Amino acid sequence: MNYRLIFKTLGNVLMVEAVSMAPAIAASVFYGGGDAAPLCVSLILTAAAGIILSGFARPEDNTFQKREGFVTVSLAWLALSFFGALPYYFASMPGQGFAGCFFESVSGFTGTGLTVAGDLSQMPRGIMFWRCFTNWLGGMGVLVMVLAIMPTLRPSAITLMYAESSGPSQGRLVPRIRDTAKIMYKIYAALTAAQIVILTALGMPFYDAALNTFASAGTGGFSPQNLSIGAYGGAPIEMVTAVFILIFGINFSLLYYFSIFDFKTFFADQELRLYGFVTLLSTLAITINIKFAGVYESVWTAFRYAFFQVATFVTTTGFTSTDFSGWPAFSQALLIFLMMLGGCAGSTAGGIKMVRALVACKAIKHELNKILHPRMMRPITINGKAADAGVLSNIYVFFIMYMGFMALATFVLALEGEDLVSTFMLVISSITNVGVDPRAFSSSIANVSGFAAPSKFMLCLCMLVGRLEFYPVLVLLIPSVWRK
Repeated sequence: MNYRLIFKTLGNVLMVEAVSMAPAIAASVFYGGGDAAPLCVSLILTAAAGIILSGFARPEDNTFQKREGFVTVSLAWLALSFFGALPYYFASMPGQGFAGCFFESVSGFTGTGLTVAGDLSQMPRGIMFWRCFTNWLGGMGVLVMVLAIMPTLRPSAITLMYAESSGPSQGRLVPRIRDTAKIMYKIYAALTAAQIVILTALGMPFYDAALNTFASAGTGGFSPQNLSIGAYGGAPIEMVTAVFILIFGINFSLLYYFSIFDFKTFFADQELRLYGFVTLLSTLAITINIKFAGVYESVWTAFRYAFFQVATFVTTTGFTSTDFSGWPAFSQALLIFLMMLGGCAGSTAGGIKMVRALVACKAIKHELNKILHPRMMRPITINGKAADAGVLSNIYVFFIMYMGFMALATFVLALEGEDLVSTFMLVISSITNVGVDPRAFSSSIANVSGFAAPSKFMLCLCMLVGRLEFYPVLVLLIPSVWRK
C-alpha cells in the first residue's frame, strides 16, 4: 500500500475543501448573521490539515493501483465529511452534538438531503450557503475536481474516477484523464450558471437561486426553505427546476456528446431512452391517478405536481413542491420505486441506476431464452455491444450487496424502537441518496434528529455506501488491502 500517495491526495482534497469554504464566508459577511467566525476557523483547520498531509507526504511512486484508488476515495469522503461538519459544530447547530453535525455533512456531500436541522429560516446565511454548496461539491465528486486541477497526473489516476463515479463503468472522453475531468466540470459549471440565471430571471432571489441550483446540480435537495421549491409557489420555477435536475440525471459523457452536436450518439443510448421512457410513463401514470382520485381539480395542476415529483424522485434530488402524503397509494408506491431506480450512470443522481435495471431485465430475458433454446449463444448487449463478463458480474454482485446491506441497516436501526415503516423508509432514503425526508409520506415517521448517535452513524454509512456504490467503502474491511 502506497500510504504516502494516499496521504498526499487526501491533503490535496482537504485544501480544495478549505478553498470551497471561502464563498460561504463571503456570503456570511455580505448577508450578515454572525457565522463568519465558525466558517473561518473551519477553513483554517481544514487548510492546515491539508497542507500537513500534502506537504510532508512525498511519495516515491505516484502510480495508483486499484487498492490505492479505492482506499483513497473512501478515506477522502470520510475526511471531507469530518471537516465539512466543523462549520455546523462551531456554529453550535441547535440540539446536535458532533454526530448530528457529521450526519448533516455526510448528507450534504453524498447528495442525500436528509437533515437534522430544525427551522431553516433560523439558520445563518453563511452556514446555509455551505450546507447547500456541499451538495454541489459532492455531486460531481471532489476527487474529480482534484484530478482537473492537479498539475501532474499519472494515467493510473483514472482509478480515482472509476472508484468515485456512479455506475458500473466510466471511460475517458479524451485521451488525458485530467482533460476528461476538466470537460466534465466545465459542463457541470455551465449548467449550474444557466439555472441560476434562469431562476433569478423568474423572480427567485439570487441567494435562493444559487442555493437551490447547487442542490439541483448535485441532486441533493438541500433547499434554503422549509417548504423546499414549494415555498416559491410558481409553476415556471418548478418546471425549470424539474428540467434541470433531469438534465443533471443524465450521464455526463452523453452531455459532452450533446455539447459537440453528436446527437446520434446521444439519442442512441439505451440507458437514456429508458430514463426518458420511465420519466414520461411515470408522470402520465401519476397524473391520471391523482386527477381521478380527486386530489386536484384540473389536469394541468395534476400534471404540474406529478412531473416535478417524478423528476425529483427519479434523480434522487428530493425537492418537494407539494404535500404528497395525501396522494393515493399507487402514486406513493411509484415514487418509492423511482427513487430506488435512480438516474443514469455517470450522472450526479443516486439509486441503483437505469443501466443496471436495463441489464437486469435483459439478463432475465436471456435466461428465459436459454431455457427454451439451450444451445443459444447470443450475448447480452448494451448499445449494440456485447456486455463484458466482468461488468455483468459487477452488476449482479451489486444487487446482492444492495439488498443485503439494506436488510442489515434495517435490523440495526430497528434497535431505535421505531415502527418498521419509519425504519425501512429511512434506510431506503439514505442508501438511495434520495434526499426526501421520509416523513413526507407519513407524519408518523420518526425525525432523524432524535435518533441516538450510533443510529446516525449507521445512516451515515448507508449514505456513503449508496453514493460510492459499496466497493470503495467495503474494500476497507479486507485485511490484505492494508498490507504493503
